[in-house]
Amino acid sequence: MGRQPRRISENGLYHLMFRGINRQNIFDEVSDYSFFLDMLGKIKSALGFDIYAYCLMTNHGHLLIKESCPGDLISIMQRLLTRYAHYYNKKYERCGTLFGQRYASEVVSSDRYLWTLVRYIHQNPVRAGFVDDVKGYRWSSYQDYCRENSYANSLVNREYLFRIIAGDWDTARSLFIKLHEEQIKDDFDPRDGSKSTNDEKVRRAIIKMLDGNMPHTIGMMSRVERNRCLSRLRSEGYSIRQLERVTGVSRGIIARAAT
Repeated sequence: MGRQPRRISENGLYHLMFRGINRQNIFDEVSDYSFFLDMLGKIKSALGFDIYAYCLMTNHGHLLIKESCPGDLISIMQRLLTRYAHYYNKKYERCGTLFGQRYASEVVSSDRYLWTLVRYIHQNPVRAGFVDDVKGYRWSSYQDYCRENSYANSLVNREYLFRIIAGDWDTARSLFIKLHEEQIKDDFDPRDGSKSTNDEKVRRAIIKMLDGNMPHTIGMMSRVERNRCLSRLRSEGYSIRQLERVTGVSRGIIARAAT
């Protein structure tokens, strides 16, 4: 079965997610995060798109952007991921693919979904247990929105969201911070375009089931043992798409193992 065509956003708004192959780290040092954001800023200047939110985790990242012209999304992500992979491979003396599958994209068509998504992106580090509060994480756009100076340089277009919240900067900033006090409990996965159980929780459950082995080791097991594990995971309610993402085993094999 071929890839499903990407949905086209009428307003140019997209939630994008990219992940390291086999869930490996794509950011190992402070300089890696800094390089990525610096490169993102340069590509933004060159192609003229807006960034409304971002969060970089150790093995994946989220972006909320608005393209200036239909179709720019492809150029944006191609430049971003190709250049970063070249940088990472050269720095760490590795070769081959850095990112798993193709980046995921989801159309953002309503203000309600937009606000939930912004909070979800900023709360990723809290959900993963990296920090106790969103303001404590360095590599997201949340701190940009908390700046008191409305004229300070920022990678994100803060005015767009602030204008929706309130008529003046200080009120909008206060309300923005207050909105983030409510924790988002569901996971918004662009691959499914819907809510699903947090992949990190599934990953931890599989590691526990495998007595400390990583999820991708399921694909290295004998056929009988592999199918036994996959069948058990399916019986516990995990979706085929989710298990494919976490283990790297193809959906066809997962589906047959559960029958």
